[in-house]
Amino acid sequence: SQRSVTEEERSEATRAAQKEERKMKALHKRVKLIEERESAIALMKKEWEMCDKQEKKSTTCHIEEEGDSMRLYGTGSLEAVQSTILASITHLYLNYIDFSDVYLHLIPHFKDTLPNIKTLELNCVNLCTLLQLRTLSHSLPPTLTSLTIKHNGNPVTSHPLYSSWSRHLMPHIQLGDNEEDKGTLQEKHLFNPLATLHATAAPCEGMVREEHLQSAKAFSEKLLQQTLIQHRKSEEFEKLWPSLIKTLIQEAIDWTDTTLKNMS
Repeated sequence: SQRSVTEEERSEATRAAQKEERKMKALHKRVKLIEERESAIALMKKEWEMCDKQEKKSTTCHIEEEGDSMRLYGTGSLEAVQSTILASITHLYLNYIDFSDVYLHLIPHFKDTLPNIKTLELNCVNLCTLLQLRTLSHSLPPTLTSLTIKHNGNPVTSHPLYSSWSRHLMPHIQLGDNEEDKGTLQEKHLFNPLATLHATAAPCEGMVREEHLQSAKAFSEKLLQQTLIQHRKSEEFEKLWPSLIKTLIQEAIDWTDTTLKNMS
């Protein structure tokens, strides 16, 4: 004859069923979160690609924090690092946030809210010019040891002087997504004349009035004059420097004109 099910066995079966139900609910919840994450990121990517090249803005935001890492998606996510001290975060990843917003809303708070930041990765932040790269290098916290600027969404990485310029600006920081070549020592020597000028020259992004344009031109002319004296016989120098000086002057003019138009 068939043995009857005891009360203890019935209770055990109920507990097993409830445990399985909780596991399924947790799985469904995780799947939903993944779908929401992917949907939010896809929307930000679409908005990013549709925005004007000069200024990228995203109305959507998403934040991920896991262990000592934080990933920020969209301009609105910057609020997470403006007022809260995140001492445990050592790795920060920025995605779909225009550099102008990074400069205004994140960089001033680096030392206070991210005192132990070591790694910074920039993916789609619209870094476009050598001047912006210079401003970024002057603003990085002293604790930072590694910087990665993804080619995706950062046009400056396509500039022929990007690799040399970034190495010169940040010699003590490990640079990721930067093409390796054999000219590092020569480039270091090539950019030496800038070292004494960097200490006193103000970032060109701060030029918001027409009279400052003359300062930008004077800085570039002084740079060219000093460099030509020291490297007149350098064939490599003659190839690279005229392009750099022309770029610096043109970017200063373009940025100032755009800023003045926005202020009017």
